[in-house]
Amino acid sequence: MKSIKMLKKSLVPTLFGICLLMGAAVTSCSKTDLYDPTYGKEPLPDPGTVPDFSTRTTVNLTVDYVAPSVKTPFEVYAEYPYLVQPDGSVVKKEIEPVFAAYTDDNGQFSGQMLLPTVVSTIFLCTPSLGLPRCVDVAVVNGTASYKRIDSVASKSTRAQVITPGGSGVPYTVDPSKLLYSLCSWGSHGRPLDNGYLTTDPTLVAFANSLQRSLWNGSLTKPGGLNNSNKVVSEQYTNISIATQMVVDGQVLTVKDAGIRLAFLNEGAWYQNTLGYYYYPTDKRPADPSKVKKYILLPNASTPGSVPFDGYTFSQSSAPVRACSWVSLKYIDDNGQVFDRFPPGYTIGWFVISDGFQYRNGTEYLDTGRQFIYSNQSWNGNGKSSCITLTDNTTGRVVVGFEDGGDLSYEDLLFEVEADPSAAIYDPNKPSISGGTIVLPEQEYSISGTLAFEDNWPESGDYDLNDVVIEYKRVVTFDNQNQVKKLTDHFKPVQKPDGALFTNAFAYQVDATQLGSFAPLPEGVEYEAATNSFIVFTNAKTAIGKESVITRTFSGGAMFNKSTLKPYNPYIIVRYAPANKKRVEVHLPKFKATSYADQTLIGTLNDVYYADKSGRFPFAIDLPVTGFKLVTEHVRIGSNSEYPLYGKWVDGGCGTASADWYLHK
Repeated sequence: MKSIKMLKKSLVPTLFGICLLMGAAVTSCSKTDLYDPTYGKEPLPDPGTVPDFSTRTTVNLTVDYVAPSVKTPFEVYAEYPYLVQPDGSVVKKEIEPVFAAYTDDNGQFSGQMLLPTVVSTIFLCTPSLGLPRCVDVAVVNGTASYKRIDSVASKSTRAQVITPGGSGVPYTVDPSKLLYSLCSWGSHGRPLDNGYLTTDPTLVAFANSLQRSLWNGSLTKPGGLNNSNKVVSEQYTNISIATQMVVDGQVLTVKDAGIRLAFLNEGAWYQNTLGYYYYPTDKRPADPSKVKKYILLPNASTPGSVPFDGYTFSQSSAPVRACSWVSLKYIDDNGQVFDRFPPGYTIGWFVISDGFQYRNGTEYLDTGRQFIYSNQSWNGNGKSSCITLTDNTTGRVVVGFEDGGDLSYEDLLFEVEADPSAAIYDPNKPSISGGTIVLPEQEYSISGTLAFEDNWPESGDYDLNDVVIEYKRVVTFDNQNQVKKLTDHFKPVQKPDGALFTNAFAYQVDATQLGSFAPLPEGVEYEAATNSFIVFTNAKTAIGKESVITRTFSGGAMFNKSTLKPYNPYIIVRYAPANKKRVEVHLPKFKATSYADQTLIGTLNDVYYADKSGRFPFAIDLPVTGFKLVTEHVRIGSNSEYPLYGKWVDGGCGTASADWYLHK
């Protein structure tokens, strides 16, 4: 900032005062006219005709997981939050959600969120079993809407690419391995047989309950079945159809049993093939080469998981929906197919690890890849890769499979039901119970950069680098979406010579959402008359120093986060603690506090904290941190300083060149 700029600023009050006095002498205006905030000013234009220079927009969000009796947390990201490693493993990026919430008790949500205008696609993620891990949702005309697909088309959208041998069940896949299939399949391994898979939304509630039982009530604790300290042993990996069952205390002979498998979820990044086999319980084969194996799901991959994440393949093309069930078939030595199994048989499970492959533009099932069996001794490493548990509440049998080495036993997760249900009951099998349901507090954050021009209300150089504050607001809320805590982080990042004045940074909060905040960090002052926190009394001496202000809410002070109001950030030029006629610079269209000198508003080049040309703000909020500062005395939007800025303004500060702040 040049010295002439400071000189001009020092002359403004004097000249303004002289004009007022001269006006009083020649017009004989009353004393009240002299203190009228509109006296001597040009009428301000309609606020609707002046841009607010906002880089964010309000988006209406609706979510329907089609999950009766399920309340689940979800998070919204502005970019895909997972990173696929060269070895196929996936890790979570170190990014924070831009929004988060709980659904209601039926897996539904409707509300608003604030997003950067540049965002055209969001990524909706949830930790709940039985629901898509992460799906992409388009933002169209200020609305993002998602409804879980609860059915699987029986016809492939592409030509059938794999045709197992034979014209019906069982289809022959690889006779050398005694490998068959209960279905034919097409693109991506999607079963083609009509009515083969049936989705059941009520299974989501069971999967949800199961997850909380295994993770001590939590939905968010990482791990899997093995984390619940259950016995992992071959003794409990298969199911056996009893020859007798007990019903109401009476011992009854089992004539036959219908068996169905409900696929609950997959936590794998492989495209695994899932199937089953069976043998007489008293004639267990020594190795798997002696048993016929039947594929149930050629590719047990669900929407939102790799590669059906919207990048490699669309999510809608995923071959399986979570919480879908399929009926197992018993096929006798003569090839006759039956819907029910005779008693005295044991059913086991197998996975072909990453069995469904894509190579050189061709899809195929690779039967040469590793087979993993629920019979532990059949595995090449002799280790268990499967665990079976019984749910005490429902009597359902839960099976978890491990396709690699982390032993979470949730790469494939399914439950097995029998008709009659007691036909596969095993009182010695490890059991799980409901436990206490815990729905923990969740949080999300909003971060960005505030940049101020302290020459207001004069025409400034609009380099917006006099005071620059990086901020992060963390919103903590409970399972009813009631705000429990607000944590505001602020750090000045302007250059030491960015401003000549001693400028304070402050933010005003809504009086109804103040909460409790004692004690405040050192140097922070609360100004009760304006409901403002004076965070830095001299932003120049606070460069690089972070101040964190935490406010908590309880009882009647709590409020739904959908009604959370934005705070009003501003700087106080030439800050003096006792001054109640101070110069405040706010974001465009934000109101000054009661301590501001109201006579300056609308004078010189000011119109709602923007310049009268409508091309420059005196303050701006950018949805990024690490913003490269504009060169001193160079207007933002010049050829060398964010040249796309002009196109953004000419487009009404809408979606055209909305990412201008990323291109210096």
